[in-house]
Parts: sequence; structure tokens; C-alpha cells
Amino acid sequence: MKLLLVNLNAIVETLSGNTLAQHCRDQKILNLADRAIADYHSQGWTIYVLTTSEETASKSFTVPYGISFCQYTLMLFPELSGVYICTDLEGNDLYLVDREGHCYWNRKQCSYHGNFRNSGAISVALSKIKGHCTSALYVSFSNQGEAIANEAGIDYLQADYWLEPYQQVKTPVYT
Repeated sequence: MKLLLVNLNAIVETLSGNTLAQHCRDQKILNLADRAIADYHSQGWTIYVLTTSEETASKSFTVPYGISFCQYTLMLFPELSGVYICTDLEGNDLYLVDREGHCYWNRKQCSYHGNFRNSGAISVALSKIKGHCTSALYVSFSNQGEAIANEAGIDYLQADYWLEPYQQVKTPVYT
């Protein structure tokens, strides 16, 4: 199995133009992201999105809001298997929202020694696959993306480079 983990900011932006979403439907597909997701899915990749509470809400965050936000992201991208969202700044709580509902992990209850932000969420995603992963890739615009992927022991690709092959080739205009 090939696993693609994509940071939310590499596939959606806000409809409102604000940095953070004003409500859970304040999302639109980032240019070319739908092509990239569809292409990877057609090549057999299992795709999950990673995000955090501060990437999803400009107002006070609640867990029900975060789950609704992730459900809308899943609606925008039918190829996604789910969205992992870390719901607190300390990285103690992680939810996986998929088309069936959601799962919850608390770092203290499951004796996880790291935190569920970034590489911790990747570790949970990898553990769910239980050794059946032949290739794993993390995509993000974040400056910390490469360090996050290295910490989790997977490959990294900057989102600009990931999206680049899907740009339309412009035909020259001759006058």
C-alpha cells in the first residue's frame, strides 16, 4: 500500500479570502489540488489529510466544528480516505474523521510518548496500516514539512513541486 499524507493547506484555501476559515464550509479546492489528488488515487495511493485546530478556525475552536470542517473537506475530495485533526495546541487529542464517522485518540490514554501534532499524526496513520505500507509521502507548504516527514521516517515533497506536474501547458500564440 502507498500512503499519501497531505497537509490541509496544500489542497484547500478559504472562500472568504481570510487566512483561517470563518465557518466549516469556508473552503475551496486549491488550484490543481483536485488533479493531484485524483491522479495519486488512480495510481493506488491511499490518501489522508492532516490538519490542526488552528488551521481550521478563526473563531474559538470546538471539536464538533472541527469534525464538521473535516467532513466538508471529505465532500470536496471523494478520493480521500479521511482527515486527521489534532484538536489542541499541546497535541494531546487526535481525531480521524472519515466517511463512517470519527475515531479519537488521547496521547495519555494510549501511552504515546510524542504529541499528535504533525509527525505524531503521521505515526498514527502509519500504525493503522500496520506494516502494509510500501511507500509513504508527506506533502505540505510548511517550512517545517521536511523535518516533520524526517521525524516520522517518510519521504517529503514541497506542495509547489507536488502540484507542478498538473499545470496546464500553455499553447504558444503566434502572431
